[in-house]
Amino acid sequence: MSPNQYIGVYGVDVKFEEGVLAHGEQVAVLGRGHWINTDAYQELRILTERGIDKVYEIATDTEQKLFISDSVDVLEQELFGAKSKLS
Repeated sequence: MSPNQYIGVYGVDVKFEEGVLAHGEQVAVLGRGHWINTDAYQELRILTERGIDKVYEIATDTEQKLFISDSVDVLEQELFGAKSKLS
């Protein structure tokens, strides 16, 4: 993904252990999300201009951390604890 395709804001408490994902690699996301109107945010105005009125924002909150991972093990540990194995 080139830098001009990324739209977002880093939180002050972003933590990560690995920052390397391969091009085209499949990832999974665990967090809470909701639809937001693109015209409500200056940062998203380019999307509004391209005819995109809503995007789904997945973020962290006080009850749920945000995880983006290429490792099923990381996500299943967060969802089910160390005992469970997803196939």
